[in-house]
Amino acid sequence: MSSAYFLTRTINIFPDYIRFKVDLVSLFGDKDQLEKRIADISQRQEQTGYPELQFLLAYIYLQTDKLELAQRMTNGALVNMPQSQALQKTRLGHSA
Repeated sequence: MSSAYFLTRTINIFPDYIRFKVDLVSLFGDKDQLEKRIADISQRQEQTGYPELQFLLAYIYLQTDKLELAQRMTNGALVNMPQSQALQKTRLGHSA
C-alpha cells in the first residue's frame, strides 16, 4: 500500500514520471523476484479488493509491457477510484 501511495504522489507531483521507463527487474534484483512481488500484490489485492493495489499493478504491468493486464487493472481501479488523477495519467500513459 505504501508503494501505491508514493507512486500516486509522484505522478500527481510529476505527471511525466509515467512516461519514464523504470527497470523493475534490476530494481527487484532479478525477474523471479519481480514476478514473486507481482504475485504477492495480486494475491493481496484479491483478498482486500483495494483499488490502490490494482493501480500499482497497472503501473507495474505498464512498465513491463504487459499492456493488456495494465488496461485490465486500470479499468478495475477506475471503478472505485474514478477521481484519481494519477490513475487517469496512468491510463493516458498506457494509451500513449
